[in-house]
Amino acid sequence: WHSFVIDGVDSSTWTDYEFIVDGEARENTELSEYGSVNTIESLNDGTVRVAGTIRSGVDAFDYAGYVRSFTAGSDVLFERDGEPIGRDEVVDREFEHDLRVVGTGTASEYEFTVDGELVADPACGDVCVDTVSGASAAGEVSSEAVRFLFDGSVTEFALEGDAAVYVDGTQVDAFLLGTGEDPVLDNWLTVDGVESETSYQFSVSGSLYKSPDLGSTEADDTISGGMVVGSVTDDVDGYRFSGNLTMMRIQGTADLEFNE
Repeated sequence: WHSFVIDGVDSSTWTDYEFIVDGEARENTELSEYGSVNTIESLNDGTVRVAGTIRSGVDAFDYAGYVRSFTAGSDVLFERDGEPIGRDEVVDREFEHDLRVVGTGTASEYEFTVDGELVADPACGDVCVDTVSGASAAGEVSSEAVRFLFDGSVTEFALEGDAAVYVDGTQVDAFLLGTGEDPVLDNWLTVDGVESETSYQFSVSGSLYKSPDLGSTEADDTISGGMVVGSVTDDVDGYRFSGNLTMMRIQGTADLEFNE
């Protein structure tokens, strides 16, 4: 059995918390300051729900198995087996894959389904609250990012907007997820501004996305129909794409790098 502590850190506001355990769970009154957690109940899917509300002080419970998912306020601290842990360490169940949706400056809506188990990454915080329902997730990002953990494969993915989508750390063409085609965006291009503003325009024969891991993402740089129109001054704009580079126009002194 593992002991688990939820520390309210003398907060002035009440915070709800919930943990889903695959295995067993029981009260731990020895480590709790005001009794124990409020609720421990078995769910229809065989998991156990541990829930309560905390302001200041400490709640605690024991579990055998692993924590599959949780929600809690951002100011709450945690300990497992007497050792402090971060939010990204609370879920001790290992998943096969992770999926991130990264905002690029404008609102993007996403929705996807997997054929295995799906949870929001606990480190995602408030932006992932209420995004997961069963084996599906849906939400909106602008400049923030959301991350999910899952087993199996993505069977459906819908995206409206310019958000970047990553599976297991690799940027992909969101519209190919679940189709059986290889979604990986193998090609990349960066426009590195030097001093004065450089305007650029290029098009590709396949799919084209802004790439937050290659450079900055700005709302003024627009993509439509495999073509981007943008500008850069003293930073780097980055893109990933499939197919071939079919046209490029640059006005200014920026450095251009790409593979194709």
